[in-house]
Amino acid sequence: MGTPERVRVPSVGIDLPISRGGQATIDQGRATWFDDGPGGWPDPTPPGVVGTFWLAGHRTSAGGPFARVVDIAMGATVRISMTDGSVVSYRITTSSTVTPDNGWTAVYGTDPTQIAIAIQTSLPGNLRLILRGEII
Repeated sequence: MGTPERVRVPSVGIDLPISRGGQATIDQGRATWFDDGPGGWPDPTPPGVVGTFWLAGHRTSAGGPFARVVDIAMGATVRISMTDGSVVSYRITTSSTVTPDNGWTAVYGTDPTQIAIAIQTSLPGNLRLILRGEII
């Protein structure tokens, strides 16, 4: 399997390239396969394998690549296109609003055997929106 190349959410018109990185990459206005959380965070998980594939991006700053994330409804399909031409699809199942203090379980969940996605963006008041989905 290749590496993640694009994220598509057809129901809200999201179609963005994916970059791997951390906060500096997010601040460049990219949909980011997040890999540098604070100490103790799990290693980054690629799409389609056991664990949580974590994407993050700005909603309003840095060009707002994730501006439409707030419009994603429960049940929406998220497609991750891979460099080898394969596609991994997820269905959004939960939405939560957290603070940065909520720690890694807010992103990764509590079931380490699940094949999941987490899509994170900022909200006003130092809050974060996290949409989670399961592989379909």
